[in-house]
Amino acid sequence: CKEAVCGVTSDCENRHMRVECLNSVDHKDCQNQRLQKKQFARVEVFKTGDGRGWGLKALEDISSGDLVQEYIGEVVTTAMCKARLRQYGPDTPVYFLAINRKMVIDASSKGSVARFINHSCDPNCETEKWEVGSETRIAIVAKKDIVKGTELTYNYNFESFGGHRVKCLCGSNNCSGFLDRRPQSGKDLSAKRTR
Repeated sequence: CKEAVCGVTSDCENRHMRVECLNSVDHKDCQNQRLQKKQFARVEVFKTGDGRGWGLKALEDISSGDLVQEYIGEVVTTAMCKARLRQYGPDTPVYFLAINRKMVIDASSKGSVARFINHSCDPNCETEKWEVGSETRIAIVAKKDIVKGTELTYNYNFESFGGHRVKCLCGSNNCSGFLDRRPQSGKDLSAKRTR
């Protein structure tokens, strides 16, 4: 960056391109190193009690744009991901997140608490791909202001393999019904109400 200190709202070119600045003497106070410095929101794993298993909730207010967590796990090829899906079976919880067409993060046995963030068709978080040095890393970022105690969610953009569909249990007004469908639009919801 051209600035001595990259701020959260600065004109840091790296931040705009989702590239974290690397540590250097000139950038020791840089604020565009959230993943490197693990500047995550305080969160807690909890049992949902409504059939969705475990979830993650905020232990503090989180502002829109804040880094919530990093999705961490074992990086495998998409071919290995498909082989593991067959090995795990339909009743085994899986925690896969695609980095690109060739690579996937498998957080099933090794991962961070980000794997407990549930899907929602109306999420309060989203995933962002960030470049940190030579690595692509997945950040979970707040889409809007989140109040302390709120469950954290993002849209999985789930892809179904082998015809097995997963029912969506998010309960949002625009729920699609299944994880491999897009959330319902305002037009879809209006048509449903008039039936």
